[in-house]
Amino acid sequence: FRQKVAMTRWPEWGAPVQVRTWVRPARGSVALRDFEVLSAGEVVGVATTSWLLVDAATRRPSRRPVSDLSVEFRADRALDLEAPK
Repeated sequence: FRQKVAMTRWPEWGAPVQVRTWVRPARGSVALRDFEVLSAGEVVGVATTSWLLVDAATRRPSRRPVSDLSVEFRADRALDLEAPK
């Protein structure tokens, strides 16, 4: 699991925040999830996480095609942010 967070500003203390999230198409055995953090309807931060896809039976990295996964991927929106290695 890797993550990177970039905030343009922090919300006011105690202010409600909203988080939007979606999954990018997987690259090999790595799945990526993007996040937007909103305060008062304005995007104040973004984040991305990367996850290793593992076969539950073998406990090894999964090489299954993306089309086999039961996750809806969003290819029309991806953040320009990568989690460091």
